Amino acid sequence: LLIATPMYNFSIPSSLKAWIDQIVRIGKTFSFSPDTGFEGLVKNKRAYVLTATGAVFSNDGMQELDFLSPYLKSLLSFLGFTDIELLTIEGTTTDEPALKQSKEIAQNKITRLGGSL
Repeated sequence: LLIATPMYNFSIPSSLKAWIDQIVRIGKTFSFSPDTGFEGLVKNKRAYVLTATGAVFSNDGMQELDFLSPYLKSLLSFLGFTDIELLTIEGTTTDEPALKQSKEIAQNKITRLGGSL
């Protein structure tokens, strides 16, 4: 699974939320039993989550405002994904040196992932 999304107001765009609401279905992507609780039904699948943010949310003081990455990782884990790679290009509205550094970090991670993409 590949999800590519910008951050809107610290979270996901409404179009991505609408898609999520269509695919998160009991009996299809997760199950529930009173004895064992919830279980994700999406097994042995990888998920790549590519995000872009206007600000730099990896800085101290900004991390708690990032509801995008934790939400998507939690949701995918709930559905049963165990191999989730997150790649973020931060600071798309900041100065050019910061954006360049963020792109380089992202490119290095893509290179490391290489064959698994």
